[in-house]
Amino acid sequence: MHILLVKVQQKILDDKVDELIICLTDGMYVSHLQLAANKVTALPVKNLVKAIALMLEIVAIQKDFTSVFKSMPLEATQLIAGIELPTDDHFAVYKQLKDSLLADGNLCDDAEVHLEIFRKNFPVKRPFFESYFRLWQQMQINKFDPSPRTLERLAYGTLNLLEHLVEQKLLHSAIYHLTDEDENLLLRYNQNRVLRIDELLMEGNLDAEHVTANHISRRLPCMKCGSYNMLQGYNDGTQNHKQFVAIGYQCNQCGMELFDQKDLLLAGIKPIYAIS
Repeated sequence: MHILLVKVQQKILDDKVDELIICLTDGMYVSHLQLAANKVTALPVKNLVKAIALMLEIVAIQKDFTSVFKSMPLEATQLIAGIELPTDDHFAVYKQLKDSLLADGNLCDDAEVHLEIFRKNFPVKRPFFESYFRLWQQMQINKFDPSPRTLERLAYGTLNLLEHLVEQKLLHSAIYHLTDEDENLLLRYNQNRVLRIDELLMEGNLDAEHVTANHISRRLPCMKCGSYNMLQGYNDGTQNHKQFVAIGYQCNQCGMELFDQKDLLLAGIKPIYAIS
């Protein structure tokens, strides 16, 4: 990408990162306070939902720059096409590009577009994050105060997404240092996951071999009450090689839940099913 567009890209990224730091810091700080008190309000959820949206937008800005704008000025289109602009005054061209691209209302704020760019660029990570993205989408819509369990899951997903972006060098590790409370939340969440599923396995009602198949979903007996429910997931793959990727399970009768793909794997449920 032309250096002038890179400068505009960096200007946008700097602004988004500054906003992300505030959302992460405030969101995680209040989350820990409210989880410790076992009394949750919408305030930390609002910050964490915004933090996830900003991280997905940061991915989109770096992986698919043109997608973050509703319209592209002629100068930008020419630079993308490799056409040199008829001027030696790069500063003037940069200012014109910046003003045009960052004009009010020109930045695409469609979180679904940014989410699809993440899925496209990180297909291996999608099965793990998909449950947390669905929770994030629900929290964007629902205005009620969440439960402590919901807040903890949202915080866990937020911290894992941050870690992934740092690993991919899409964010610098210095923008947010995990606190002791953050580390404890991650450790507690994973430990509780193992204990919770060990208890479910002791119920002895689930036989993962008894899978009722159809072309769009898979059904399993509940580990607690034995009633059949559909695995949650999505279809993936090419036209000639389609597969169903399971990401969770919830019983409509007793409420038993396996929240994400790690839960499924610990419970001995395979996550991939061929679609014939």
